[in-house]
Amino acid sequence: MFLAAVMKEMRLRKKLTQFELAQGICNQNVISKMEKTSYPPKFANLIPLLQRLDLTLNDVFSEFTNSVNTEIEQELLTIEHKSLLMKEHASEDQLALLAIDDQNQQIKLQFVFIKARFAIEAQQFDDAFFELDKVLALTKNDNYDIYTILAYLDKAALYTQLEEAEKAAYFYEIVEQALKMNFNIGNADAVQLLYLCQQMGMHYFFKQDALMATKYADYGIKIDEKMDRASFLPEFYLIKTFAATQNKNQQAAKEYQTATMVYARYFKNSKIVELARELLN
Repeated sequence: MFLAAVMKEMRLRKKLTQFELAQGICNQNVISKMEKTSYPPKFANLIPLLQRLDLTLNDVFSEFTNSVNTEIEQELLTIEHKSLLMKEHASEDQLALLAIDDQNQQIKLQFVFIKARFAIEAQQFDDAFFELDKVLALTKNDNYDIYTILAYLDKAALYTQLEEAEKAAYFYEIVEQALKMNFNIGNADAVQLLYLCQQMGMHYFFKQDALMATKYADYGIKIDEKMDRASFLPEFYLIKTFAATQNKNQQAAKEYQTATMVYARYFKNSKIVELARELLN
């Protein structure tokens, strides 16, 4: 049940008018309707309104319906996707609003994984490992759960950053065995699979394993084409360039290098531009 009175009470306590509360978020009529009818606003508006009032979802819902849980899952998935795609994402304060007490298993899993991603991006390695271990505890190390594989993959990447090669190799091998080049993971979506392809493809690229790197790049390109996206295309075409040079196919290598440079410049990825240049020097 949505407790609109709680939001109204906090608004009055903060001496905000309906217009001031709504400013930059929604129309004043949304606030008026909410306070008169106790009908919750759209989730996209509710979260910033709660943030402005220093409230959480726990404060304004006496219980969580399936529809509310679905909206929370979608909001978390949006934050997760932005993190995996290395785009600007929500702040930890916004994330905290979604930390409801009676989370269902999926929401709890998504929330913990995003906390791990935030820790990774902040270079807080101990916190990242701690949250990733919590993810694995929640999935019970089920290799048919995408979050198990993502947790292993992020552990591998963290150990790579820490220059602990043996531990990194161990977790990359776990991911490889879990996938066995079979991407039919029941609860995986396109963005999660693209992230897997990019991470594993670049892992094999740096290992100079053109065959394995190309398998991941090809699959990633297929997903992008199917979804009409361009996610990680700089990395995928870099791998294709590398494979063509290994096969001594200079014409293909030059064509793939051109594609790599175009996408890398579009995404302002100077590192990929430099790697592509080095391949044909």
